[in-house]
Amino acid sequence: MMLDLICSISIEENFVTTLNYVHHISASQRVRRLSIQSNKVDHATLGADVSMRQVRSVVVFANQVNVLPALPSFRVLRVLELECNKNSPDCCRLIRKSGSFQYLILTLYGFKEIPEEMGNLRFLQVLWVKNFGGNSFISSPSTVFQFLTDLKFLKIPEMVNEIGSLTCLEELDVHVTNDNSSENIMEELGRLTELRVLSIWFRIKRNKRWEKSVVECLCKLTKLRSLQMGWFDYKLNLDGWATPRHLHRFDTRLSWCLSKLPAWMEHSSLLVNLSFISIWLTKLQQEDLENLGRLPALRILHLVAPHQRPGFVFGACSFPSLVDCRLERLTAEPLAFPVVFQEGSMPRLERLEFEVHVWETREIASGCGGLEFGLGNLPSLQHVVVSLEAKGASKEEVTEVEAALEHATEIHPNHPTLDLHLYGVLDGSR
Repeated sequence: MMLDLICSISIEENFVTTLNYVHHISASQRVRRLSIQSNKVDHATLGADVSMRQVRSVVVFANQVNVLPALPSFRVLRVLELECNKNSPDCCRLIRKSGSFQYLILTLYGFKEIPEEMGNLRFLQVLWVKNFGGNSFISSPSTVFQFLTDLKFLKIPEMVNEIGSLTCLEELDVHVTNDNSSENIMEELGRLTELRVLSIWFRIKRNKRWEKSVVECLCKLTKLRSLQMGWFDYKLNLDGWATPRHLHRFDTRLSWCLSKLPAWMEHSSLLVNLSFISIWLTKLQQEDLENLGRLPALRILHLVAPHQRPGFVFGACSFPSLVDCRLERLTAEPLAFPVVFQEGSMPRLERLEFEVHVWETREIASGCGGLEFGLGNLPSLQHVVVSLEAKGASKEEVTEVEAALEHATEIHPNHPTLDLHLYGVLDGSR
């Protein structure tokens, strides 16, 4: 019903013209944004007398649409999103004849490399290439990026050596898969000094020279505001990175772990804009938690860390701006990950998610303020999510922890919602 309402208003306001097996275009209709949603659309559906001179945006949801050969007649077309099949020449022919695109999203099926014709799009500012079928990583001809000097946003399946010529680039999302050229790629990446947002994923073998080249590259990107990195099967040390003052997002959650909390996170006075941190650490100390707690602008924290005894304490005045906190454990070993929130900690926290092991948490928490972990000391709390590991615990012990958490939320002034998740096998002998 809502979709029908949106489509109806869109037609009335002439915001988007939708073409499918139901809708057609009249000769008098002025089309500015065109959405083609069926592979049954053809020239007859468009209408022989319809002028497409006003069309600025075309989104094609159907593969191998018959209308594609007519698209070059759209003289002011600036935005195009379509799918290209390797067995259909229409896509490449279209790109070859249309050099005025500024925004292009291209979904490729069965291609081994990015079509060379994209090198003709010299006014292109936004390029997003998706690849399906066969290898998810495809190569790029050396000529593709040679003339795309106005490009500001680029998202492609695999990094290319010619990336250093895109000196206007502000946002990049890419994978690095070639071990032999990874260091050269990082050197070229360091030339993109206008980068504000970088999402980069490494599927290569680790070596000291490569790790050094990564740090050297990041040090050159002085305008960086958001960094999302991923790597696999090894640890990484980013201590040598001199982070920009305006960095506001640091995300390595979906990668393998950092060897330790980066040393630059200790300098809270230099990280006045850092508001989002998501990391996976091999080791977390209480002092690391205290360093994070001094970051003045930190609003979202997602921390994956190993279990520690006797657990972590969030002290008074720590995390003054935090509104969302998620704490996860590193392994499935039957160890506790208890947390205690002292009065004055996290004054703005609204959402809290953490994990505990029932059996050992009961013993540890008994000396740290009880099983409710000090939730009453979080004055802005609205939502609590707790994962309970039941392995080694009896049903009665699980019930006790659940009851304590439920009681803590019931007596809290805000009455926050409580979402409990129980996993693991109860110990029937206890």
